[in-house]
Amino acid sequence: MSFTFAAKDMQEDLSILASATTNFIEKRSIEDLKELARDLASAIARARSTGVHTFIWKTKSNAPIQISASKNWKGKTNNFDPLYAEISVDFDCSYLLASDRVRVNGGATVVTLKDCGNGEQQKVFHFDAEEGGWDGRAGHPPLHIQFSGFVNDIPRLPCIIVHPADVINFMIYELHQSHWREHVTGSQVRTKLRKFPVRQRGRLRTIAQRWAEALSDTSDHGLVILQRKILAPFDL
Repeated sequence: MSFTFAAKDMQEDLSILASATTNFIEKRSIEDLKELARDLASAIARARSTGVHTFIWKTKSNAPIQISASKNWKGKTNNFDPLYAEISVDFDCSYLLASDRVRVNGGATVVTLKDCGNGEQQKVFHFDAEEGGWDGRAGHPPLHIQFSGFVNDIPRLPCIIVHPADVINFMIYELHQSHWREHVTGSQVRTKLRKFPVRQRGRLRTIAQRWAEALSDTSDHGLVILQRKILAPFDL
């Protein structure tokens, strides 16, 4: 287990992003975002009707969510080589009938950052969700970011970003620094975003508060505490 979410909120947040980010996500990926939300609804409907409550929820293998190319990734200037990002979601889930929520048992949202001018030049990292803990070989924070490279296993950095809608939003404003900030000041965009900013603040606050509560334990080193196995999922 890692975190839970209300299916209705997840579907709505993905649909909101599809509506409010059309200048920042490729047109094909806008439809893929909507399909990801529909796939979640279908998986839950099957779980209710069949009684089999476990399912895999993921983007299509050949259709990652693509954040549009940008030269704006270092701030207000647009003088840098354009970069774009591809985002894939892959979660092992369980539907919790009693609470009408979905529990993510494990999985990751993977980001591949690419250089438009050099297809071989890329950076891959993922936002991992698991129960965490020490298995005698490696310590895993339950929520962490991990980078690919000549050694893929380390570092594993504890993080407060794990919800796939937040990862997508994070990569939009990382690539489109000033453009995204200007975009969200418009009244029409604020209307389209609706409850998304409020829910996002709640998710980040929930994770940060859990980390803070864990760190109140004075029996061990702080960084070791952040690698402990969680006894209950983060309710996001």
